[in-house]
Amino acid sequence: MTEGKRLNLLLVCSGRLYGAKGGREKVLFDMANEFHRRGHAVTVICCDQFEVEESGFEDGVKVLWGGQRQYVAQKINKLINKIEAFSFSSLNRKLKRGELEFRHVAKKISCLVADELKPDVAVSFSPETTGALLKINKWMKGVPVPIITMLHTCPTVNPMLKLFSKDLESAGPIQVLANEYIDLIRDYAGIKNAVYIPNPVPQYRYTADRASKKIVMVGRVDRAKRQHLVAEAFAKIKNKYPDWRVEFWGAISWDKKYTEEVKTLIMKNKLEDQVRLCGTTDNVADELKDASIFAFPSTNEGFGLALCEAMSLGIPAIGWDQCPSVNTIIKNGENGILCDCSVNSLAAALDFLMEKEKRRIELGNAAKKAMENYSPEKVWGCWEDLLYRLSGTV
Repeated sequence: MTEGKRLNLLLVCSGRLYGAKGGREKVLFDMANEFHRRGHAVTVICCDQFEVEESGFEDGVKVLWGGQRQYVAQKINKLINKIEAFSFSSLNRKLKRGELEFRHVAKKISCLVADELKPDVAVSFSPETTGALLKINKWMKGVPVPIITMLHTCPTVNPMLKLFSKDLESAGPIQVLANEYIDLIRDYAGIKNAVYIPNPVPQYRYTADRASKKIVMVGRVDRAKRQHLVAEAFAKIKNKYPDWRVEFWGAISWDKKYTEEVKTLIMKNKLEDQVRLCGTTDNVADELKDASIFAFPSTNEGFGLALCEAMSLGIPAIGWDQCPSVNTIIKNGENGILCDCSVNSLAAALDFLMEKEKRRIELGNAAKKAMENYSPEKVWGCWEDLLYRLSGTV
């Protein structure tokens, strides 16, 4: 880790913080607090609709709120954007919405990116936010401030990268969460200025109870997370394991239609006594400490912070073998199990781990060991090295 002068850092997030429980928000809070504790001056610009009173930022972190607080005006803007972005091509609609988002975010934060901020480096929490920063003229006066763009998803699920790759790359490096994404983002969007830094993973001294009869999945209830697949797989083996249960932790309001489909599936298979939608939690570790299996059949993930947190607690995980980053974090047969997207494959993986407590413990111990590579000290050290390098500090 490089040691140097006190940096003036600016973190900019255009996403929602109010009531949010996702990985991106957690990384924002952790990053701001960590660099403040390391002695740097940290200013955060947030574009939420509301000022989040208990947001998770420590005293000493300066927070500027640039959200639009007029609910009616927000609804009108959303309708106008929808009309402006109309196209018979779904890709064109997405790209146009991206351009409009750049403009919308730039308008919200332009009054906050004042000359007196004078950051050494800015960290943008999305390509959309970087695009907005580049649209603000005052930002580019004098010597341009280097911008690190964080990519919280797999590169191929973000069409903005293709359309605005030159602008984004000219701003500074793109941070990706998996080593394999460096080649992927180059092949997909032609971006060569990518740097791999994973998310930090908590390191727990204790280990979950692998003797328990509880399966947990953490993540918003969303079609891409595929809670339905876990429910269907469990339904196939429920009679063999009547004393086992499944808990889904995560927001149930993200995709209400899909949530209803999962609820219907649970009732159809008479799983009400064994499978539960639990909603959000402020402490994932508390819900995982008495779990013995972590189910995670997502179709795509940027990093899978919940997955890594479970593995750090020594819980063996089951993931989809075609999901980037998940299929490298989980090493099949070494620290977890990878299966295909079929119900039968997931049911077989669950059956194997549910039946063999000794194997759960072996795989879980290996998972816990593997997560040491993502310790906060190592990850934030990599970040600090990058920030010093970009600021010109040796």
